[in-house]
Amino acid sequence: MRRLRRIFFEVTKMMVQPARCFFSPIVDFMMIGGLSLLVLALVVALNLQVSTFDISLLAWYLAFFVNGPHFLISYLMLYGGHRGRLLKDIRFFWAGVLAPLLLLGAVGYALMTARIDVLRGLLYLMLFTVGWHYIKQSYGCFIVYSAGQGAFFSRSEQLIIRYSLFPLWWASFLRLFTGRYDNNFAGLPYSLPSVLSDWTRELHLLSLLGVLPALAVFLCRWKRNEKWPGLIAVTPLLMIYLWLSPLLRNEFFLVLIPLFHSLQYMLFSGAYTRSKVQRSGRAWLGYAAWWGSAFVLAALLFNYLPVYLDQLRLLPLAMPINTFMLCFVLFINVHHYFIDNVMWRGGNQEVRENIGMRTLGRTAESAGRSAI
Repeated sequence: MRRLRRIFFEVTKMMVQPARCFFSPIVDFMMIGGLSLLVLALVVALNLQVSTFDISLLAWYLAFFVNGPHFLISYLMLYGGHRGRLLKDIRFFWAGVLAPLLLLGAVGYALMTARIDVLRGLLYLMLFTVGWHYIKQSYGCFIVYSAGQGAFFSRSEQLIIRYSLFPLWWASFLRLFTGRYDNNFAGLPYSLPSVLSDWTRELHLLSLLGVLPALAVFLCRWKRNEKWPGLIAVTPLLMIYLWLSPLLRNEFFLVLIPLFHSLQYMLFSGAYTRSKVQRSGRAWLGYAAWWGSAFVLAALLFNYLPVYLDQLRLLPLAMPINTFMLCFVLFINVHHYFIDNVMWRGGNQEVRENIGMRTLGRTAESAGRSAI
């Protein structure tokens, strides 16, 4: 009983820690993943179904105003804030030069030879990497926010928590092979074999397997009387299971997950750009340069430019009618994973210096020892 009271005290303390945040405790909580929990509760309570509620228009607006800019802000951060490292650092050279050239080569080859299978290959690559990208971002949000609240994890603890999320990624990807899928992605038909149709229950269990080692880390910290991270810091670790676990899958909620992922990204990129603007002294012009450019570029690259090119009917009839839209979407999605993998690393001192938290109305020190 004494141990239970102690655990209850620790959890309560997580929820009432002094406010150390990027913008405000409520805003941070909502953007880092809390909004997705509230939305899922609403979806379940109202029993919203894809078949009874047309969510396609809402999803389009969310993509236009949120998802698209989240992709393009990463481009501005890489090619604007880190352009000097593109030819000097092998990681940045790979993410900013080689990877996009390879992707452009694949897209160009598909267009010139009318190879739909090449586009499908890029789609499968995107499907495989999306889960990896999601768990890396959620883990990074947890580590950075925990450090900002003064809860630092050892190298071994970080590795355990990071790799505890990998079964979730594998299960979310392998779930695609549990049924016969004849799907259509933005006009590109594709199918996946049902080679794991008899393993559905095992994949559900696999998606939750990583909870155990992660819990062990927290229990060990509790036994050693080490500081626990706050509730906001833990939220992305909890929410990633709602986003990816096949066991918790909700078809209606699934359409909204890219929105929540984008908001999570914008919380940290927003703190980064705020610091850059404050240091530049450009006030609102600085914000307009960052986020105005991201919005305009997103509108052009995800909507107006590919739609215009598709309307010209430059490609053979055998290709999908919106082939250019497919190419833009696949290229930016896959390249975005490479960009984030190099941008939000612990060794990126420039990002660490510009990710600052605030406490009691004043700017606090750098959010932590590790970046996303």
